[in-house]
Amino acid sequence: SSRDFQIYNEGNRTTLKISEVFTDDAGTHSISCKVTGKPQPRVTWVHNDREVKENSDVWTTQRTDGYCELFISEAFPEDMGEYICKAVNVAGTATTRAHVHVEGEPFRKTLL
Repeated sequence: SSRDFQIYNEGNRTTLKISEVFTDDAGTHSISCKVTGKPQPRVTWVHNDREVKENSDVWTTQRTDGYCELFISEAFPEDMGEYICKAVNVAGTATTRAHVHVEGEPFRKTLL
C-alpha cells in the first residue's frame, strides 16, 4: 500500500507517494516516489539509515512529471532493507518508505 505525506508552505504543498518496487527485463530494480511541491523539493534517497551514493550500479532520476526513481542494476542481499525517499523544501521535510527483499543470487551473464 502507498501513503501520502504532505508539507505545506503558504498554501503550496508537497506530497510524496511511493510506488511498488519493480524489475524490468534487464534485471534492473527501481523504486518510484511521486514528489510535488512549491518550491520544487530536493529529493534524496536513504538506505538503512545511510544516504544512497550514486555509482555505476545505483543511480537516481528526477523526472519533470514529479517522479523520482532509484535504480539498482543488480540486487544483492546487501541491497535489502528499508529505502526512504526524502523531500525537502522551505516548508519542511516529507518522507516515505519502502522495504526491499532480495531472494537468491542474481543471474549474471559471463562473456567467454
